[in-house]
Amino acid sequence: MSNNRTLEQELKNDLVNAYKEGKKFGYKAIEMLDALTEDNFIGKLITFVSYDDNHLPNGFVKLYEAGRLDLSIENIIVQDKYKSLFINNYDIIKTCKERLERFGVCK
Repeated sequence: MSNNRTLEQELKNDLVNAYKEGKKFGYKAIEMLDALTEDNFIGKLITFVSYDDNHLPNGFVKLYEAGRLDLSIENIIVQDKYKSLFINNYDIIKTCKERLERFGVCK
């Protein structure tokens, strides 16, 4: 298994774990979970986080209100270990970091 395939599987595992944790307080990220079965799930994740900050998705808002932005796609994909998966989309990582900073998650 290639290094990127291993990283993709780790990313999927982290996102599934976030889904399970979110479910405990009523957050059900069904679309995100469904995206993990797609061949180009990385592209789908990029689509999920490519929204305008003036129109935040309900899921991000719900996680924020629950004090659990640690479970957000943004917070998971900005981890250093996943940097190589988004090397061609660094602007997305930058956007995610800025968004998380705006909401007090990372400095």
